[in-house]
Amino acid sequence: MARLFILHHLITIGSLCGSLFYGVTSAEPSKIRKVAFLIISFVTGVIASDFMAEILSEFTPQSINVEQPLGALVASASAIRLLSLLRKMVERFLNKGEPQKSTNDN
Repeated sequence: MARLFILHHLITIGSLCGSLFYGVTSAEPSKIRKVAFLIISFVTGVIASDFMAEILSEFTPQSINVEQPLGALVASASAIRLLSLLRKMVERFLNKGEPQKSTNDN
């Protein structure tokens, strides 16, 4: 029971560290968007900690045990980057049929 209690706190700390890492390295000029991204990143880290730990364990030797707090850190640090990439891919796909805007209006 105590291990579970400590593990939940470590997941929270890992997620917080990952979201702060994103916030510190982000080039986002808007403070409101940066705070929103920090919150999204933190929540994603907590939710996806187990999933990301399993993915990381696939790429590490069996002698290394990847725990959920590390998964939380990686998930929260990469969440906004992945969501932004997905948004750009969807925008490109949706704009594929539209004519390209010309930058030369001569």
